[in-house]
Amino acid sequence: MQVFHLLDECDKTCGRVLVIRLWYPGKDKCVLGFTFQRLRGFEKQASDCESTLTQWQKLLEPLGFNVVAEILSMPRQPDYSPHIKANMPVHTAALNMIVCEVTKARGQELGIIEDIDTEYLHQYRVSLRKVRSVLGQMAPAFSKAQASELKRRLSAIMTKTGRLRDLDVFLLQKKDL
Repeated sequence: MQVFHLLDECDKTCGRVLVIRLWYPGKDKCVLGFTFQRLRGFEKQASDCESTLTQWQKLLEPLGFNVVAEILSMPRQPDYSPHIKANMPVHTAALNMIVCEVTKARGQELGIIEDIDTEYLHQYRVSLRKVRSVLGQMAPAFSKAQASELKRRLSAIMTKTGRLRDLDVFLLQKKDL
């Protein structure tokens, strides 16, 4: 199996193609399997890739290749809205907002770990900054101990991810030179 990262004009990964070749025992024929995995935010590139895979199928099948192409659609984007109601206590509303932003940040972690694109880290940090803003704006809703502990943890994560983001920005700017 081979994995190919599809890059756009800015060298951002906009999708992945997994290619699997299965040879028939004792024959000179194989089955080619293509699996295309879309990535969020690259819908046009995904559509172009799907068209290309379909063309490959049409070109290779008359030559004796059995081509199986599977298009994996992007999972539906989770609903990250905090669903705040007018009569909701401030503490509950603030916790709801924090949980939504932390969930959104956690959703970026695989993209950061797999180093798919710098945008994953950027969005991760944006979500954490929103948590910090909620803590600042709704400070009376939390005890001093709760707020300071959460701020301490956020600060540690932001410090570590800040170094990585600085490197990402540096490398992005270096490409432009």
